[in-house]
Amino acid sequence: MIGEAFAEILAAAQQGNELAFSRLWRDGNPALLRYLRVIAPECAEDVAAETWLHVVRGLASFRGDEQAWRAWLFTTARRRVIDQARRRSRRPEKALEEALPSQLPTSPDAADLAIQHIGIRSAMALVAQLPPH
Repeated sequence: MIGEAFAEILAAAQQGNELAFSRLWRDGNPALLRYLRVIAPECAEDVAAETWLHVVRGLASFRGDEQAWRAWLFTTARRRVIDQARRRSRRPEKALEEALPSQLPTSPDAADLAIQHIGIRSAMALVAQLPPH
């Protein structure tokens, strides 16, 4: 908790002071990560990063004391977790080990392609040396 200096630090952060914002981050991020590791352990760090992006975007319009700040921070994080769950439900993922070989993407071997292109270039160079008739 920042305490009595919170209003001053918040005002400075809202005006773009990086040191003030880093103080807010250092104070809030450890608790935020602990919270996210409980409710979304598989993506806690990613959600924390998204949360701070939203906080930065909305920081200028935030009004309130330190308790309201923490409530806003954690509510934003909870909403990011919900968004993440929605994204995952729309685009389910499965491990590569579970996929059938026919479902895996294939591409030609780079060495074979290089040899083929070298062969084509050599052939074209030889054809270019032939007499016109």
